[in-house]
Amino acid sequence: MQIDKDLIFGRIDMKNMKRLIFLFGAFLSFASTVLYAQEKTEKVTFTIPKSIFFTDEKIWIDASVSYDGDPAESKVLYAELLDKDNRSWVLAKMPLEEDGQTLNFLELNERIPSGNYLLRVFTRISPYLDLNEGLKQRFVTVLNPKLPPQSDTQKASSLNAQAMEEAFALPKAGSPSLSTLLNVFGNIPKEKILEVSLSVENPYLEAEEEVLLSESLYEGISPRVLLPELFGPIVHARINAENPDTTQTYFLSVHGQQSALFTDKPDESGNLYFDMGGFRHWDHLLIQVEDGDGIPDLELQSPAPRTSFKQGFQFPELVISPEDSPFLSQLKIASALEPYFSQEYRNDSVPVVTGFVADQVYNLDDYTRFETVETVTREYITGVVIRRRDKRKEFRILNVPADAMFDENPLMMVDALPVFDSDMLINFNPKFFKKVEVLNREFYLNDRSYPGVLSFSSYENNFGLYPVPDQVLYENYSGVHPFIQFREQLGERVNHGVKEPDYRSVLLWQIGNEINPETAIEPSDLQIPYKLSIRYLDQNGVEKKVSKMVMIQ
Repeated sequence: MQIDKDLIFGRIDMKNMKRLIFLFGAFLSFASTVLYAQEKTEKVTFTIPKSIFFTDEKIWIDASVSYDGDPAESKVLYAELLDKDNRSWVLAKMPLEEDGQTLNFLELNERIPSGNYLLRVFTRISPYLDLNEGLKQRFVTVLNPKLPPQSDTQKASSLNAQAMEEAFALPKAGSPSLSTLLNVFGNIPKEKILEVSLSVENPYLEAEEEVLLSESLYEGISPRVLLPELFGPIVHARINAENPDTTQTYFLSVHGQQSALFTDKPDESGNLYFDMGGFRHWDHLLIQVEDGDGIPDLELQSPAPRTSFKQGFQFPELVISPEDSPFLSQLKIASALEPYFSQEYRNDSVPVVTGFVADQVYNLDDYTRFETVETVTREYITGVVIRRRDKRKEFRILNVPADAMFDENPLMMVDALPVFDSDMLINFNPKFFKKVEVLNREFYLNDRSYPGVLSFSSYENNFGLYPVPDQVLYENYSGVHPFIQFREQLGERVNHGVKEPDYRSVLLWQIGNEINPETAIEPSDLQIPYKLSIRYLDQNGVEKKVSKMVMIQ
């Protein structure tokens, strides 16, 4: 890296000072990233309350990421659904609390065909630091009535008749305590129990419900640049070109309840890394090149590890029997019941669209409405004028510190979307614009500087119907899920004592300190088999799991 001697020998103006701060910050960020990736291995653990789902359900996941017993520094955890052909069907981005824990979900959808899938959980870097500890997975069954599984008329019922005869009978009347159910397994010390669940039986997986070691599944993992997400998500894009222009700036704007703008330049391999920092929640994103040039062949890169299955590794095949119909019908009714929870949007640390503090803010409803941005600007936005160049209209902003007008267009934005056609913006009707923000000084965004900022915000954060240029690449790529807060424990009946049908497929799910032997178990109205599972530590400290079928009678 070439060092500018002006930065060393004292000739430091404001622009060079900004450059120095940017370079120093970039160096610190790079150094911390390298040290973290070299020194730490992230251990991922997760559990789910059941293993069979319809496509209108969420897979609830309780997970943790740790390093040598302490919370890992990664702030985003991913859950992915993979099929037997190594295709990814859905990817969830879940926030990690400061203690490295999360309780969140992967939401299924009706595009997913019926079948058995591999649910795997990881951070952006954990599989590359230790494949076994950093990439955990287990099988789950997904049922889609619109894309049903294979049915075999010669196949007997998938439910184990003998196990149902030997099942523990949970009385419909009354609410036995959890300790009563725990006695089914003999003398397991209560303080050694790590997890207990009572949920619907999955007859299509049986022994395959255990967590699987990565080394037994995969040939290996493709290498990648290790970038830990220490503050929030990183969006990785790649330009598919032999010699990408490494001097060209790419703008990525994310949009949802709030909007934000990020920039980057490609490396020699065409990789772009947009670090969202503390900005986590958005619905979709837009990518474009500076000056509105045409977007090249560009693809978003999944944070999921690139793996291939070992030869001979087989997914359990999902085949149902016509005799399974009563069981599946009741299970479908249960899928419509969702636990009560609230979402907490936290840690969006960007207060405004790009993080700049405006010198002037105009709430347009406080002024007379006009039919063009040009008239609005001329009538009451001070320090901003409109000039003509080559028969096109452009903005000029007063540089207050220098007491002179800039001679180029400012950074123009509509809901954080950069606008490069000033003539179109000037002639646009701002009917659905809510406010205008102006920065009357040079603005620095990463290593680029701009002659001021002119930012428009709409009422609905939908660009105020301003036309998005064809050169902009739209991606339906959402941000991190909000944090989740349950009104009751997952599995607990909400409307106690209310005489209405109860179709819960999960009756109990308690983990760690939440386990309370005195918890009353309220049976549901479903006449299907449930499974009581206990994960515990034996006298040698070895983790074990036992289970037994439960029938409500």
